[in-house]
Amino acid sequence: GGSVSLNTLHLSSSCSSIIARIIISNERKKNAISGKMMYELHKCISVLEKMELEQEQKQKDMSVQQVSSLPHEASSFNPYLAAVLIEGKDGKTFCAGADIDLVSTFSHTDAHYMSELMTNTTNRLKLLKTISISCVDGYAIGGGAELLTATDLRCFSKTSKVKFVQGNHNVSTGWGGGIRLGQILKKNDALKILIERNEIDLEEALKIGLCDIVAREDESAAEAGLRYIKEIIDKPSSPFVLASLKASLNADSFAEETNIFATSFRQNTIQKGSQMKK
Repeated sequence: GGSVSLNTLHLSSSCSSIIARIIISNERKKNAISGKMMYELHKCISVLEKMELEQEQKQKDMSVQQVSSLPHEASSFNPYLAAVLIEGKDGKTFCAGADIDLVSTFSHTDAHYMSELMTNTTNRLKLLKTISISCVDGYAIGGGAELLTATDLRCFSKTSKVKFVQGNHNVSTGWGGGIRLGQILKKNDALKILIERNEIDLEEALKIGLCDIVAREDESAAEAGLRYIKEIIDKPSSPFVLASLKASLNADSFAEETNIFATSFRQNTIQKGSQMKK
């Protein structure tokens, strides 16, 4: 039961941008993720990876051309994947983790396979070049709490509640959320969250650094996340700069950061040249 779907929203700004929205829908079970939904989430990430590869190839194709000879048709960078949002469909619950009815039937081998699949899927979400945001309305429980660690940023509303309940079921984190939580927070804070299993609301999430974006009083987290990224996109910049800035933070060396800068500088030159031809 349930579904995980990928929708795209086209925005018109200085460049036409796409915001991809991953929607978790299983309202009857508080957006718990079934086996079918795990596979669908895996497919969503594969589609996003393909979009990024196509964009990267387009950038390379354009960068080998001389700016002065760029035709108007080739100068279009549109549409461009600017951000990925992940949210619960009903606006009441982000995700309740794995479907308990499914997990209760698992053998040790089944549990190991699920952990491998979901760790692979969530880590690939984290490794996307595109900026990603978890829009947390209502509860993020267990695996749902692990899922929100797989994005670059987390947006909370006044209804947001996060709870790592794995210890209550006598298991550890199984979707890669333990390592990622320790990367987001101080290690001792992450450990306390896992062993104490207390509910984390908006105020506490801000205090410990788990929340990055706060919804307005009259907004859901999904609405706030969309507003936030629209505001960022509307700032005057190249369509490629958000991914470049993310890449610079994740660079393994200063040499790699320099290469990222040089690539973004070249793309900026191409864009300026194409704008002059319009």
